[in-house]
Amino acid sequence: MHDESATIGVFGTARDITDMVNLRHQLQESEERYRLLQDVFSRVTDAVVSIGPDQRLVYANDKAARLVGWQSPQDLLGHIFWDELPASRGTAFETAYWRARESGEALKVADWYESRGVWLEFGLYPAGEDVSVCITDITARKQAERE
Repeated sequence: MHDESATIGVFGTARDITDMVNLRHQLQESEERYRLLQDVFSRVTDAVVSIGPDQRLVYANDKAARLVGWQSPQDLLGHIFWDELPASRGTAFETAYWRARESGEALKVADWYESRGVWLEFGLYPAGEDVSVCITDITARKQAERE
């Protein structure tokens, strides 16, 4: 007697997608961290930029855009930092920038910008190939120190 409904065998393929699932999860976490940082930096009262190894701006917040006269931070992305703030050439900031980039150490420096009539303090924070810079107007503090 032969039962035609009985399974004689099964043929199939299997593929391990663990790596793909893990990568998808890591990407989601990275995107969440990026959104969080974007939210934090948009609320910071200082100008914040991140300068890539080719000296191009890879990040700028609203305050940074206003500092150099642009409407939107997205308008700054891809521009060479030194072209947007040419008054920074030959300053203590430029010296500190290159030292931070080469050494990987965080640095702070203040400088007078005659063309803008302001004292600016720069916090330089190397991370990977980029250097993030927080720019604070400290003119009022400097005036108070002189009095």
